[in-house]
Amino acid sequence: MKRNLVLVLLAVVLVVGVHTVLAGTMVDEKAVLSGTVTWTVETGATVQEGSELVRIATLTGSVAAARSSTRGTVQDVLVHNGDTIKNGTVVARIAKKN
Repeated sequence: MKRNLVLVLLAVVLVVGVHTVLAGTMVDEKAVLSGTVTWTVETGATVQEGSELVRIATLTGSVAAARSSTRGTVQDVLVHNGDTIKNGTVVARIAKKN
């Protein structure tokens, strides 16, 4: 019984530790423009600093509303085509590559 409890506690500590390490390498990317989303980067895509993450519709056409501030892999895209976003909205999460 004690051995099982120790194993469970060890597993919990390991999971929390991995999550803490990974959370430190994740970057939340925010929109710098407001508008209706017309395009998003794909989850799993490898991006460089400056890569487009989200485009929005404007009177003059489609423009980048968010760009990557680091190189890495897109882990989550938090907006979809047709969504209305505002300046400062977190649109994607990137796992930073060293």
